Amino acid sequence: MSKELEVAIKRYNGAMSLFINDELQSFNHFKVNEKKDTKLSLEIVNGEIPGIAKNGINLCWVPVFVNWLEPNNYDFEDMDLRIRNILEQYDNNTPEGQPKAAVVVRIQAASFFPDWYIDKNKVDGEFTNKVRYKNYWGPSEPVEIKREEKWCTKNPNYGEPYAVSPGDKFWDTHAIDCLKATIEHIREQDYHERIFGYLPCALSTNEWFLHSDSPNSCCDLSAPMQHRFFEYLQEKGIDCSYNPVPTPHEIFDKKNLFLDNIDETDKRVEEFSIFINKRIAEIIINFAKVIKSYYKDKNKLVGCFYGYSFELAPIYNLSQCGHIALHRLINCDEIDFFCSPLQYRYRADINHLTYSQAMGVFADSMQIHNKLAFVEDDHAPALSNLFSRYDCRDNWHDEMFFRRNFAEHTTHGQHMWWFSIGNHWFKDTKRQELIGQIHKLGLKTQELDRSSVTEVAVVLDERSISSVRPNPEFLKSSLLSSYAEIYPAGAPFDILEFNSLFHNESWKKYKVIIFMNQYRITDDIIHKIDMLKCDNRTLVFLGSAGLIYDDSCGQRTKSAVNSTKLINMDMKECGRKLQNSLWLDPERTDYIYPKEDIRFGVAKDYEELLSVDDNSTQAIAYWFDGSPGMAQKQFDGWKSVFIGGVNTPAKLWRKIFTDASVHCYAQCGDASYANASLVAYSSFSYGHKLLSMPSQEKLEDIFSGEILTTDSNNNIDITMKKHEVRIFYRNID
Repeated sequence: MSKELEVAIKRYNGAMSLFINDELQSFNHFKVNEKKDTKLSLEIVNGEIPGIAKNGINLCWVPVFVNWLEPNNYDFEDMDLRIRNILEQYDNNTPEGQPKAAVVVRIQAASFFPDWYIDKNKVDGEFTNKVRYKNYWGPSEPVEIKREEKWCTKNPNYGEPYAVSPGDKFWDTHAIDCLKATIEHIREQDYHERIFGYLPCALSTNEWFLHSDSPNSCCDLSAPMQHRFFEYLQEKGIDCSYNPVPTPHEIFDKKNLFLDNIDETDKRVEEFSIFINKRIAEIIINFAKVIKSYYKDKNKLVGCFYGYSFELAPIYNLSQCGHIALHRLINCDEIDFFCSPLQYRYRADINHLTYSQAMGVFADSMQIHNKLAFVEDDHAPALSNLFSRYDCRDNWHDEMFFRRNFAEHTTHGQHMWWFSIGNHWFKDTKRQELIGQIHKLGLKTQELDRSSVTEVAVVLDERSISSVRPNPEFLKSSLLSSYAEIYPAGAPFDILEFNSLFHNESWKKYKVIIFMNQYRITDDIIHKIDMLKCDNRTLVFLGSAGLIYDDSCGQRTKSAVNSTKLINMDMKECGRKLQNSLWLDPERTDYIYPKEDIRFGVAKDYEELLSVDDNSTQAIAYWFDGSPGMAQKQFDGWKSVFIGGVNTPAKLWRKIFTDASVHCYAQCGDASYANASLVAYSSFSYGHKLLSMPSQEKLEDIFSGEILTTDSNNNIDITMKKHEVRIFYRNID
């Protein structure tokens, strides 16, 4: 009788959970290093896995490499060695009575970059299907670029992020053959019965998108991509030259916020964004279907690494990095999970804020669609010096990072792996014991009610990214920084991809819904958002909401009239270039009490800003020309709030939330995470804190066991250090 593992994803106690052979599994996993140097990799693994195993973390993600010698000729010796070595280390160190370890096979991107294919497909010795996803181009570079750099014909150095162009037929033919051969080989091995899932990675070093984590990343200008995009444009009836993929210079030359679909170059820039993201989604789906076809009787977990999400907001080529076709992937039955790193830029203890990973792959959207979301906690040990900008300075801060990440992922129903990105990051005994303790707490929390208690939704529309100029300062301000300030408003919130909001009427539980970048609107989108305008709900529209409108003919115009339809206030374009900065003038508004002079935004001028032209609204903040750039309007059964600027401060979010009767667990200036059975307080400053509960409750600190009881005002007074995180069980008997 086959011992092959049967894997299932089920909703359990209010959140998505992983089951193997009908037994509930931990949502805390471990992922070993991705080093291609086998000797070094084994040395690190052998130093870490014994302690990981002894602390009960028995689900492991194993990065593997395939040596692809020639067509239909593969060497799997290195892959077998890595998998067998890890399982042997687990078997030798797992405490008696504990379940045997099981692994996910993570097929590294380097496996899909065969030298024989690259060499075979040169054109005139120069043009190639090899693409380097970290070309250091940008607006300051000269137009004339050396041919060998432009077309990536130089031999790659070790570790440089090269891959076969997603425009190449390789991904529909040879790559599929390699994937099939790999799975067929695994199924014949003695370790096959210990495999519970697959994570194939491609295109870049490890991810499924064009690697844009560099301010000067480039487009895919390879010959295969040029040809495929040319055919795409021809099918759509769009005239173009034979090499239509936009160059960095065509993208950077113009400085408006939105692309002009009448301009031929702008149209190509936008169409390429739409095309490349559809193409990469297609490759991912094809890979998932192949894997699932081998496991029709015994299901295995199949997913994809979908990138750094809106951490890429400061990056020029966000719209061309291949990860804004998420809605199509969420609806693919063959994909069980999505994974992403937690935020790098906002996790160092030197920062004012330390967050966030729930945003990463829209974990809350995954829950809505009955899929898993995995986040990758790879924060470095204290003083590791590998990522000094993001490091913590001592072991106490290291523990607080682990606590914060645990609080966020468990209250959002996410799963997580701890990733050893550096040499022996998890060899330290104290670190192993700490994650072992968190692992045990995770097992306990799965048996509690994990239902969501969030009353706020933050909605990001990935479709709108392709219409916005690749302006890193604007994107960083309008998405990442504006979003960041919602954390210290003190209320937990969900992050959703736009269409997920309407799946199974998920919107009904939210008192406040914030639309971060709802630019591209259609009649259907207006109709959907109109459904939300009830139940005393507050809808918040940021930036140039609704300014770009797609009508039924597919044409697009900029229109304040259509913004009016969306926001239900009379809107107008400012008509001149203005600094993107708003002023709460205490002489003109009493919105904040006691009155304060508050100014927020960025010191940069833009032409495409909106102002309110409606005397029936309450003006709150003003542009430089004196026109209202923030206002609210109360309707029968709902409220509309418009915020035309960026970097909205936490005090304003707090006011919006409290006006809508949203419960804020933490004080303004600190963050909270909560579900039906847990509440966490993350302090961004030193001193006395008031943890506010919705009603009388008794709490227990999950780490120390300390019991706390709310006072007559449902509050608990606690003293906390900056960046300290405390997590409590709720409603203790």
